[in-house]
Amino acid sequence: MRADALLHELLAAPEREPDEVFTRRIERLVLAERSLRSARRRVLRQFVAELAALASLAVAVQLIRRLAPPDSEGAILSSPPAIGVLMLLLVWLCAATRTEFLPADH
Repeated sequence: MRADALLHELLAAPEREPDEVFTRRIERLVLAERSLRSARRRVLRQFVAELAALASLAVAVQLIRRLAPPDSEGAILSSPPAIGVLMLLLVWLCAATRTEFLPADH
């Protein structure tokens, strides 16, 4: 019986304190991965929204071309609907790029 206890004591894993440095490093990695996953979702959502906006703009331009008089020959961009579409595009571009000029904490 004594030999069993001795073997158990010799083969047992040594008692040691938890590795705090390793634990903190793993926690930081988990937080970084969570942050990256959130950023990827945000970028994908923004990409889909901008793609939809561009598609609607392309449809609007095609509709304006169809509404233009046959004798206009290239003066399509000076028509009031075309100017409206260009103004909407300008507003969209301003709204899309305004976040690049904000401070990092916003």
